[in-house]
Amino acid sequence: MLSPLLAAASELDAKGHGEKLQELYYRAHKYMAVFSVPMVVLASLLCRPFVNLWLGTHLSVVAVPLALLVLTNIVVVTTGPGVYVSVGQGELAPAVNSAVSSTVLNLAMSFFLIRHYGFAGAVMGTLVSACVGTTLFMYLFHRYSGYPYKRLFTESYLKPMSASLAGAGTCLLISSRRTLGWGGLMLEVVVFGVVYLLALVITRFFDKFDLNQAARLLPVLGPAVRRVSGE
Repeated sequence: MLSPLLAAASELDAKGHGEKLQELYYRAHKYMAVFSVPMVVLASLLCRPFVNLWLGTHLSVVAVPLALLVLTNIVVVTTGPGVYVSVGQGELAPAVNSAVSSTVLNLAMSFFLIRHYGFAGAVMGTLVSACVGTTLFMYLFHRYSGYPYKRLFTESYLKPMSASLAGAGTCLLISSRRTLGWGGLMLEVVVFGVVYLLALVITRFFDKFDLNQAARLLPVLGPAVRRVSGE
């Protein structure tokens, strides 16, 4: 889904549109956060009941590793916008240096952690190395580009995180963890999604540009978009 960013970043950089390139970076993170943040929260919320229903309670031990691996994948994906923007500008150092550092750290940690803790050690080694690699990339990319860190958090991730926690809190209030079946599991997903989207709309996470794009892709949303945007 992020691969078109490479061509867009290359074109904007070639034309000298630095401000538009910066806007592309933050907006890519914004759209990615809409899906990635609730995925992590929902996986953490439902991993144990899902594993119990799918594999049985005797394999509930894999629930936590499942949630951690989802988190690991999302952490790695968050580097996507920066990788494509920097590569589109011909700057490979942030991506290469962070990837090499993460791989070396993963190998070193996993060698000892797997030896002492088995599968749990492999999960922790992968998660820690992914977090370190992502943090290193963000530091190198923002130092190279000069883009402010604060905008990345406040504009892209703060409201999705708050909305996801609101959805998770609502699910915890309306259901019992012990008696949750497949129907209850699906109901929690629906409730979480509704609360999450309402929270994003109430906090005005989507600006006029986002709403216009949604109306263009889904014309049926046109009246609702005009009402929300005040037109």
